[in-house]
Amino acid sequence: MRTPNGRRVERWGSRGARIGLFALLLVGCGSEPESTGEPRGEPVLVEIFGVALEVVQDRYEAVGTIRPRTSAKLASQVMATIESVAVEPGDAVEAGQQLAALDDRDLRAEYDRARADYERFRRLLEKNAVTQAELDVVESRFRVARAALSYSEIRAPFAGVVVQKLCDAGDMAVPGKTLFEIEAANAFRVEALIPERYGRFALVGAATEVRVDASGERCSGSIGEVVPGAQAETRSILVKIDAACGGPLQSGGFARARLPVGERSVISVPPAALRRTGQLEYVYVVHDGRAAMRLVKPGPARDERVEVLSGLEPGDRVIVRAEREISDGQPIRERAQSGSG
Repeated sequence: MRTPNGRRVERWGSRGARIGLFALLLVGCGSEPESTGEPRGEPVLVEIFGVALEVVQDRYEAVGTIRPRTSAKLASQVMATIESVAVEPGDAVEAGQQLAALDDRDLRAEYDRARADYERFRRLLEKNAVTQAELDVVESRFRVARAALSYSEIRAPFAGVVVQKLCDAGDMAVPGKTLFEIEAANAFRVEALIPERYGRFALVGAATEVRVDASGERCSGSIGEVVPGAQAETRSILVKIDAACGGPLQSGGFARARLPVGERSVISVPPAALRRTGQLEYVYVVHDGRAAMRLVKPGPARDERVEVLSGLEPGDRVIVRAEREISDGQPIRERAQSGSG
């Protein structure tokens, strides 16, 4: 409605008037006034870290399996009964050590006959009673029998450890059937698959880092072999990494390998600069002599620094430590700059 002088006023019963009255009632009931953004209190003494870009070696972490550099599955070359077994899984063996003996009676009988025939034909050749061709046939049979007799013993081809024993005395040894598996001791590799896009960085001799999960040990290593061609199923390349670890390694164990795959520029801060509230991670930066909260997205940690993927820019000055708790807008006083980049 309008007053006699023409000014417009709201009725108390109108919607605007009701909202205004409700607001006045809230204020009268003790609601807090809006902050002026001017925090009170003495400035807090803080330590500052200057943010700068730094070039770091980018690495790809591949999950790998510990494998022996040298291993062998041993089988008999002849069919015969196993007479005795001399080792158990876990036993250390020397090169040439006997692992099992086979029943050689039939083999020895064949060897004795072939040897006797060979000696007889040699004497006959001296008397020109047989030809050289006939002697050669007999000699060939003798050599085969001699080789077969040598197969009556299963021996270790190199020094190592017996990891599997798949036979017992009385079993029948059949050519091609594995009887033992041995691995060379203290010579292991980590076999890992890497994406084919990193294949150009997988060079023989390239330095790597290896972490053994079972022991927690971090070892130095180098790429010893790269299997050419990517696997069609995974589009990955198999690399074999020689690891120089102080502690013992176990075949089939789990390990992680970090391979250098180029360089990139990053921003990182000391871990003490990062703060967390619930699911939010943030830092305080210096702005006009005050602490300003800045949400960030942390990345991987390296060399006592934590990479920051977003939220900071080169030139930002981050609060690392403070003499007491600080909040957004808190006046601060700088102690010293701890470093940059």
